[in-house]
Amino acid sequence: MSDATAKNKILVLSRASVNTARLVNEIVSRPALDASQGGTIAQVPWTITTKYFSAPVEFWVDHTEPLDSKHQQFMQAWVASKDPSLEASESEIPVDESMNELHVHLGEVTDSVVFVFDPAQPESFYDILPWAKFAMTQSPSVLLCVAMGASQGSEEDSDRWFRWCIGNGWEWVDLTDTDPDSEYSVSRIREALEANEWSTMKMKSREAEPAAKPAAGEPGPTADSDSDNGPRPTDGKTLDEWDQFERVAGQIDASRVTALNRSFFADGMLDGDEMATALEKIRQARDEIGQMDDPEQARLRAAELALAIAKRM
Repeated sequence: MSDATAKNKILVLSRASVNTARLVNEIVSRPALDASQGGTIAQVPWTITTKYFSAPVEFWVDHTEPLDSKHQQFMQAWVASKDPSLEASESEIPVDESMNELHVHLGEVTDSVVFVFDPAQPESFYDILPWAKFAMTQSPSVLLCVAMGASQGSEEDSDRWFRWCIGNGWEWVDLTDTDPDSEYSVSRIREALEANEWSTMKMKSREAEPAAKPAAGEPGPTADSDSDNGPRPTDGKTLDEWDQFERVAGQIDASRVTALNRSFFADGMLDGDEMATALEKIRQARDEIGQMDDPEQARLRAAELALAIAKRM
């Protein structure tokens, strides 16, 4: 049974007309919901499983509501801005007090928001407004804005949506893009969720690897069995490297990974001088790690830096 208090929830938010059930089914690779119609409100458990860890998480699928005229005008101006990353602070975003209270409660258990909208209804993009404030105040680690529907939006609208997302720390995923070489796909959504450092993450034990066949006249290898973690390789270097990985992985601070990622990329840095600035920040971080006296802390910081950069890939 899922732990309702664990910070492992993935909010999937859209208008009732959007078939988020189909999207969730594709992410978890099973028919968890009835995808024959839109309007789904549901909770779907999912266990993320990788080579090194597993993490039970839960999708919370719900609806957004159209904004009132005041809030819609605010969002229109924000999206139309040439530099949307500078246009609004959390104190300026108009959100009702009841929504602010909901944000506080959801923030205790939510570490990802997947906002989904139909480009055929351009105004539905504005529904992201209260969740933009949620992202600023509660700092979930994964923020995805997904365009999903039968048709693409206009090029002008798509450019504005993309620019707004990049400028405010959301990853843009356009599932309406028909380019066969497009980077946008459900697989990308799954990858972003799998790359997160979930609070429910549990490291897997190392299984014994097949031993190399000894040369004629040489004694064969021996193996010890660990009652908790299963058989381990007896090669000293291999065992030491695996133990270091488990020790470092268990100490990684997900909030520090997210903060690093946002400090490098949250300002919409894509190319040219801006990308050069991002690379310079990364180089400075690597230099600081190289000057650390404690090797254990240096390995930990290096792992966090690598994860922060990987979130952008």
